Amino acid sequence: MLTHQHHDHVGELDAVLDRFDATLYAYASHPRRDVAIGDGDEIAIGDERCEVVYTPGHADDHVALVGDERLYSGDVVVYNDGAFDDGSFGRTDMVGQSRERLIDSLHTLLDRLPDSVAAMYPGHGDVYRAADGPDTVREVVERALERAERREPKYPDE
Repeated sequence: MLTHQHHDHVGELDAVLDRFDATLYAYASHPRRDVAIGDGDEIAIGDERCEVVYTPGHADDHVALVGDERLYSGDVVVYNDGAFDDGSFGRTDMVGQSRERLIDSLHTLLDRLPDSVAAMYPGHGDVYRAADGPDTVREVVERALERAERREPKYPDE
């Protein structure tokens, strides 16, 4: 399952697919894609059914997966990534990225995020488990949204 096709997420994709004979689910076209997914589709991640949520902004083809217990957020929201240590978001300052679209995506994600979600698996940084931290997963996403809405540079020195 690809959350998006930035090089840091697909650089070794062929090796993984070949080694594990895995099925590739992706939102956008990819030469190795087996299953096309779209917003609102449901797919199984292990024993949990997850809804595909289209979340552009960091990447045009970005999706997150929302289950009853877990959020697979890719880069739309992370817990710690070097910019912020308790709720951050994927960068939006490069060609093809949009802070406004990312903000809309975070709102969409919050609208579709059940309160029962207790763990977030991001594309960068650490996994966040509400049982191990001070906040719910929803509060982490809300904090990332608040930071994105300030429209300040994510990395002020760049």
